[in-house]
Amino acid sequence: MQGVVGAFIAKELSHYDVKVLVLDKENDFANQTTMANSAIIHSGYDPKPGTLKAKLNVQGNQMYKDICHYYKIPFNQMGSLTVAFDEAGVARLHELKDQATINGVEVELLSAEEVLAQEPAINPTVKMALLAPTASIVYPWQITFALFDHSISNGVEVKLGQEVVALRKAQEGYTIETKSGEEFQAHHVINCAGLFGVEIQKMIEPTEDAITPRKGEYFVLTRGAYKYVNHIIFPLPTERGKGVLAVPISNREILIGPTSEVIDDFDDVTTTKEGLSYLIKEIKNTMSTVPTDRIIHEFAGLRASSTRHDFIIEESKYNTGLYHVIGIESPGLASAPAIAKYLADLAAFEQLPRKTNFKEYQPTTLITKHKQVKDHPDYGVIICHCEHVSRQEIRDAMHGNVGSHTIKGIKKRVRAGFGPCQGGFCEPTIVRLISQEMGISPKEVLHDGPNSAVLKRDSKEIFKT
Repeated sequence: MQGVVGAFIAKELSHYDVKVLVLDKENDFANQTTMANSAIIHSGYDPKPGTLKAKLNVQGNQMYKDICHYYKIPFNQMGSLTVAFDEAGVARLHELKDQATINGVEVELLSAEEVLAQEPAINPTVKMALLAPTASIVYPWQITFALFDHSISNGVEVKLGQEVVALRKAQEGYTIETKSGEEFQAHHVINCAGLFGVEIQKMIEPTEDAITPRKGEYFVLTRGAYKYVNHIIFPLPTERGKGVLAVPISNREILIGPTSEVIDDFDDVTTTKEGLSYLIKEIKNTMSTVPTDRIIHEFAGLRASSTRHDFIIEESKYNTGLYHVIGIESPGLASAPAIAKYLADLAAFEQLPRKTNFKEYQPTTLITKHKQVKDHPDYGVIICHCEHVSRQEIRDAMHGNVGSHTIKGIKKRVRAGFGPCQGGFCEPTIVRLISQEMGISPKEVLHDGPNSAVLKRDSKEIFKT
């Protein structure tokens, strides 16, 4: 429950005078699906009308602008273009326009001339495009950090690195056992475990549902390619998904992807030569050129596809007070705030006593770009020159409600290592800072999870072997 959906649910519960405990096996917030996706707040024209996906996507899209304004998180409403290159594709665009009308989404059909005037890099054989002005871009992990920061300030407790291994009925409510041997008692349980939601469900009751991991590989073009596209560019959607996209993300870089591969391994986030080749081949169907010399990073993420092909948000048929939030694949990010509201209505959160001392959001140790250098000189000492991240910002990222002591955690919080050099220059300094700040050996500094130490041994030891 450390991802963006869990964050919105925790925030919703933090308004009430109840004890809330979040357990997750990951050692950091926003560490799985929330970390590796297309970062798009979809407009909502694509989901099948009448589904939860369609309803919550449209509602969530309408909520994000105010949420990002409140939490001071970048929100870029650039719109999307879904493009067609033949007459069959044009007919499909008309179908999508009709579907958008049913879903209540504003769209507009653009001629080839109108498309090329706005997007010169698109393949000039384009016939037509569907413009969805409300499609937007955010950083999912920034929202997750802010929501958990706010929730923890209002009493929500979070225990990371706690893998749930058993869920049992108790005399009153439920007993939850974790791999560390600890047990927790709860009157109500919300099962929001991403890829592992059905595995949690199977611990206590039968189910016919199943989750299939679907892997998506991406590559990133450095910000020098920023004007490559001005909108989110979609090919026509298929049964496999929304296809290979070109997405101008919030830091002036371009994201290309994803692949869509059904796999068996719930932990496989490796990238492959085949995946990269597939992405380049597919995006060339949409774009006239692909600046492959601008690629700076590749990554992969997993989506939790359910056998119902829709979001599963419901109370258990067998166990009162147990709620399942399962199969939250795309458009899960766009739907996340509406998913939390839907669950709140389903579980009747409003019947709980409201906090009388609820605290409005005050950024604590994150998002501190505008600190005064004269008062805190280390805000003027730049460590990551690609992203202009200071020594004090890295220190800030280690502490507070949602602090982290890993290389990946620092990268997510302040972007140190996200730029063209990908940490090649700043990472040794960040290792030293973490070591000094935490009072540990540099060899104990982790990249991410357990057994991911960045340094293996002192260099002089090499000559002893």
